[in-house]
Amino acid sequence: MQQRGVKIIGFGMAIPGYDGVPGRIVDNNEIAAILKKVGETRANKKRLRGEKREEFLKDYLTTDHDIRKRSHIITRSFADDTTATSDLAIIAAQRALDDTGLSIDNVDLIKVATVTPDFLYSPPTAVIVAHGLGHDPGKILFGNDSMLACSSFNAAFMEAYDAIASGRCKTALVIGSDKMSITTKKTIKFYPLLGDGAATAVLVECPEDESWFSPDSFFGLMDGFGIDLIKARAGGSRLPLTHQLLDNEAHLLDMDGRKEYEYVIEKSCPHLGFSEESAIRRVIEKNGL
Repeated sequence: MQQRGVKIIGFGMAIPGYDGVPGRIVDNNEIAAILKKVGETRANKKRLRGEKREEFLKDYLTTDHDIRKRSHIITRSFADDTTATSDLAIIAAQRALDDTGLSIDNVDLIKVATVTPDFLYSPPTAVIVAHGLGHDPGKILFGNDSMLACSSFNAAFMEAYDAIASGRCKTALVIGSDKMSITTKKTIKFYPLLGDGAATAVLVECPEDESWFSPDSFFGLMDGFGIDLIKARAGGSRLPLTHQLLDNEAHLLDMDGRKEYEYVIEKSCPHLGFSEESAIRRVIEKNGL
């Protein structure tokens, strides 16, 4: 099968609080106030006093200085209550189409990278996006979601590249969209780091000698030993939701940030020495660099 080239011809973004996208900009002082209120409410509910209360509140007390020192984040965007992941994705996708002069009728594939889909089981967010963009049901269009946490967009992009390079489609929308503000546990380990937003890239077929990418442009790694580092414990078939689990917010996404950081560094560039086992080393060598 002849290999086809792939390039990007347009982009679109949807950032709440900017350029007419419903939402607001949240600074670190507001995040600290939200966490403090949540912590005190939970401590009161547990009737904690003295040293037990102080120890419990450590997971909820932070400052602008602490957040900046840890992450360099100053502000993040929060979508409004009526805006879901698919709404952000639709705005970003339509802006990307407008950037290229294309319409949804020119698209063969939609890949939505998200860890916060509109619905837990079905329908996929990609289907909602297609409908929101005005897709004609009589025209063949395929799409699905990539739900791999921080790796979601990379995985969606690789799959779109493969689909175009193999000749199965000519034009693809690759959309990264998330609403993390309401889907993550409100503790200092995770909540200050993330916000809401969406971005879309339009990928199209092109002559091989004009391609921005090749099969050697990508390298993926899956390792089940890290499954507990980023996790929403409840809500699936392993641990169906109960009232008690909801009260304990076991359905929300949580992350052990320090362990996750160390784990990713080890897999991508062990000891920062870029050994032969590292993902970065493999991509560099594949490309003759």
